[in-house]
Amino acid sequence: MSLEFYAGIDNFKVDAKGNISITEKLAGSALKNKLDELQKLKADGVVRVTIESAVTRYTQKVDAETLEPVEYYERDTTGTWTTVQNEQLSLDVGEDQVIEREEEITADIIDSFLLTEKYELKSEFNPRKVLVRVAEGYSFDEIAKELDFESASDLLKKLNEARVEYAGMAKAWYEVKEDDDEE
Repeated sequence: MSLEFYAGIDNFKVDAKGNISITEKLAGSALKNKLDELQKLKADGVVRVTIESAVTRYTQKVDAETLEPVEYYERDTTGTWTTVQNEQLSLDVGEDQVIEREEEITADIIDSFLLTEKYELKSEFNPRKVLVRVAEGYSFDEIAKELDFESASDLLKKLNEARVEYAGMAKAWYEVKEDDDEE
């Protein structure tokens, strides 16, 4: 049995004996009716914990003069998210006029995008397949075995690489979604 959720680290302390206490803070809906499972895990007395940052950092290429992105993302007529080269810039911008700007977005937004939207796969790895299995309650160990990965950490590494690949697209989707929600 495993639980996957996003949380913030509220606090951690080290006592005189070297024991570490970590307090996580999450919205009540984050465990969506899984408090019974959490209680069972607590009763087991020992759990395996993997903590990783939910912030995905990626690089966006921009025109050094205008700071406009060299590429952007939009839905095509079929509803599929695609990468579009900024034509205004591509005529004037040489490789030496492009700078890289660091951007960040949280993994939960990217995961939401990967689960709900249409997009072209950028490699043979399908992140949606993994995220669907996680949502169904399978552990990363089980999914890794099913998909012939050496370990859960190898699968997680591949998933995080995919998150970086789709981060810009997910950010564009989220901004459109937020604008639609405000209207």
